Amino acid sequence: MQIKIDNELSNYIESLQYEKDRTNEIMAFMLSHDYNIHTSAFRQWNHDNQEAYVKYQEAKNELENQYIHNRPEFKGKKVKWNLDFSNKILTVEVANAKKD
Repeated sequence: MQIKIDNELSNYIESLQYEKDRTNEIMAFMLSHDYNIHTSAFRQWNHDNQEAYVKYQEAKNELENQYIHNRPEFKGKKVKWNLDFSNKILTVEVANAKKD
């Protein structure tokens, strides 16, 4: 099923995903280059990374609650979904559903 979602929510989730991915890359770079993890800079990046992850997960939960879990066809079912940021379309399917 395809669902058009609110532009503001889609843009917010996209920005959070970008922020999460960016901080993940910075942390991975620091760790792979034996960066001293006992510095204030490393602690700040680690904090930023964790905060970005939490915000991203909360926004995804909001999206699921607003557009998926309240629909009768998805109630009580495990779903897989993907959000296309370019057209604000949420594609949802029941996990393990058989396709004809």
